[in-house]
Amino acid sequence: MNSGPEGCAVHDETQTLYLGEEEYGIWMMPADGNRADEMVLLEANSEGHLTADVEGMDVYQGNSGELYLVVSSQGDNSYAVYDLNDNNAYKGSFRIADTEDGSIDGVQETDGLAVTSVRLNALFPQGMLVVQDGYNDLPTENQNFKLVSWQAIVEALGL
Repeated sequence: MNSGPEGCAVHDETQTLYLGEEEYGIWMMPADGNRADEMVLLEANSEGHLTADVEGMDVYQGNSGELYLVVSSQGDNSYAVYDLNDNNAYKGSFRIADTEDGSIDGVQETDGLAVTSVRLNALFPQGMLVVQDGYNDLPTENQNFKLVSWQAIVEALGL
């Protein structure tokens, strides 16, 4: 690696490790230290879906077999989604914007994230994405976390 590693995620069933190299892109390899030489590039930043730094990532495993890798693209404050059931196909990117009423600001400079497919309540029927927010403008406060319904992501990207 020519730049530093950042986020990583493991899909337990396939024993696949996904690793973000902040200045280069996303790598994948068997989650077995004895097989590190089998690391392959999933996507380079130069392909246009990620802007350095590649940071947090996690795997969403839905109840109907859906399997997505969610990756924060810190350089453009977006999140890329890859379909792990479809040869790691890029499905789209999204940003977390200010709420319409201005009560909650959007997200910038995400370092880490986590995702679950567990139904938590009526607001999160298909689970949720939690992201670290680097700074807050509404009001000006320390960094915090933002919660996003997975259903909203499905609708936004047509998953």
